[in-house]
Amino acid sequence: MYSEFYCEQKELLAVVEKRLDEIKSVEITNETIANDMIEEYQYLTNYVKNIAKCANDIKGLSNEILTDYKNLKDYLVTKQKQLKGDKKCLV
Repeated sequence: MYSEFYCEQKELLAVVEKRLDEIKSVEITNETIANDMIEEYQYLTNYVKNIAKCANDIKGLSNEILTDYKNLKDYLVTKQKQLKGDKKCLV
């Protein structure tokens, strides 16, 4: 699941990067072309910023989840040790 999401985002960023390179090579011969290229540039830039924000949000959430899982593991190991200790007392 993660790898599919990652690959999709990476492919989209490659397309955006290619288009930004194409915009750089457009010959600006009139104001309309200039305005169109600026508009597209701004759209693509905002798109990349949104992907970066999503990636940052995912990283933060992932860290929280990993911390929760570590705490759960610690709790389970502690309980397991307690139960093993209780069995020794019964023997």
